[in-house]
Amino acid sequence: MPKGMRPIFTRTLSANSSGITFNNIPQNYDDLYVLISGRIASGAIYGNIALQVNGVTSGTSYYTHRLTGNGTGISSDRIAANNFIYVGEVSGDTATASTFGTCTIYIPNYTSEKYKQVIMENVSENNTNASFVGIHSGLIQQFTPINSITLSPVGTLLTGCTFTLYGIGK
Repeated sequence: MPKGMRPIFTRTLSANSSGITFNNIPQNYDDLYVLISGRIASGAIYGNIALQVNGVTSGTSYYTHRLTGNGTGISSDRIAANNFIYVGEVSGDTATASTFGTCTIYIPNYTSEKYKQVIMENVSENNTNASFVGIHSGLIQQFTPINSITLSPVGTLLTGCTFTLYGIGK
């Protein structure tokens, strides 16, 4: 763990869930880092996770750029004017049983009164014939400091998913 990186909240799901929220995020760090070990009921090998901050669920506040690969090809896209940022893909319910994907989210300067950058990496695990890897970047067009983060799947988060929010710096 890098110097100055401290866990703020950790949550491991004991039941399936439609998402989690980290509320009352302390404002005494420089940056935020989220580590996800996840699996989603999505009907596919992988499933997407979306991020929203400060309860903002509509408008043109979120933008995502994605570069993804699956072992046979790569793709890139830009998602503008959505109501969330796609932070990455983790293992879906058709992936190898009991495997969890990993997603990391880095938000520098989360207390600033400027737009926020978001940097994400992810991999969905599958021990058979496919995996999914992605690097994403995002922009949150909000001037207020981040005091809550909501992470929602496109599907359902499955029991055993773990989410840890870290503060970095100061």
